[in-house]
Amino acid sequence: MNKNYFSDNLKHFIEIGLDREDLAYVADISCGSIKNYQTKLTQNPNMMTICKIAKALDISVEDLVNKDFGKEVMNFEYMSKKKQIEPISINLSKNIDRFITANNYNINKAGRMLKTNETTIRKIRLSENGSVSLAVCLKIAECMNVTLDNLLFGEVQF
Repeated sequence: MNKNYFSDNLKHFIEIGLDREDLAYVADISCGSIKNYQTKLTQNPNMMTICKIAKALDISVEDLVNKDFGKEVMNFEYMSKKKQIEPISINLSKNIDRFITANNYNINKAGRMLKTNETTIRKIRLSENGSVSLAVCLKIAECMNVTLDNLLFGEVQF
């Protein structure tokens, strides 16, 4: 599994000029949450939060999490002029359902095949709001051999 650069990237972006309050407004999350992710106080944010931050920054979820932006110089002056992002729709539960149907798995077997458990699979299938953690999504994407963006926003075919 790849290193998760989410917190490191947030820290870097803020160090090179991203205003935390502007990001919080545009992403429609609290400034305190951003600080907690940046300082790694919150180690495993939910996917909806990561999706909102990625969308606010105009970068893919995959890049925000898996790419090291530490050496890149970026300009965030545009952020103070941006409007709040539109609500985000995540296809994670639909893609889990497709995986289960295509492979003729029960929920217990699907949990094992996706390196998680039956309870987590049930939670994902019942949730449309992306409340599942980043760590779980990274495992599932790896097991399905798809990118995070495809898992979350695409229609994965099996």
